[in-house]
Amino acid sequence: MKRANVGNKVTVHTIGFLYKTGEAVLKQIAEQNNGNYKFVSEADLATLTQ
Repeated sequence: MKRANVGNKVTVHTIGFLYKTGEAVLKQIAEQNNGNYKFVSEADLATLTQ
């Protein structure tokens, strides 16, 4: 990602769903590319169906 986004011209946001496996990498990618990381839990998904 770092090589592809030379000069940080693109903002990269990352999302983790249900499991926190890989969370550190997703956070790092977002931070290095002026983006945000968001974790979406099962409870968050449940609110979408209401």
